[in-house]
Amino acid sequence: IGNRLQQRGPTDAAALQEQAEAYTDHVLIAGFGRVGQTVAKVLGAAGVPYIALDLDHGRVTRCRARGLPAFYGDASRVDVLSAAGAGRARAAVLTVDHPADVDRAVSALHQHFPELRIFVRGRDPLHGRRLAQFGATAVVPEAVEASLQLGSIVLTSVGASAEDAARLVAQFRQGDYAALEVIAGEES
Repeated sequence: IGNRLQQRGPTDAAALQEQAEAYTDHVLIAGFGRVGQTVAKVLGAAGVPYIALDLDHGRVTRCRARGLPAFYGDASRVDVLSAAGAGRARAAVLTVDHPADVDRAVSALHQHFPELRIFVRGRDPLHGRRLAQFGATAVVPEAVEASLQLGSIVLTSVGASAEDAARLVAQFRQGDYAALEVIAGEES
């Protein structure tokens, strides 16, 4: 708990709003670790502007030193979301690690910015269904997607065609990953 509190700095919504005023039709990224930064690289390569929020003060400082539009802020707080231009954004992407934090952020975004499309990294299909109930537009269950992609690579490396591997992965994705929910007697 001490480490987490030490990483937190004060959220200055006014300063964030001042710096974010120039952004419109941007994507709001909440969580700027490996996944969030990868999403940002993809968006940047396509010329899509973004603003990132993160609760790791050191990470925000390092990213800002590299010229990245990263800001310290809690994406479950409406004042922070408003300051980051959620009302002017094209979409929001949530890549936060902690499921309860993701739940709160999706709820806040959906409640206060109902037209905003919300794309979320979820833990598993069960968490994904809960996020959809909270208002997420689409959820990518991290463990399942990584497993499917790894399985596809292995299949092609042992002789399956790329088409067969893609077909099998599509079958597992069909029906909201239902065929993957119970593996070795454990539920997701």
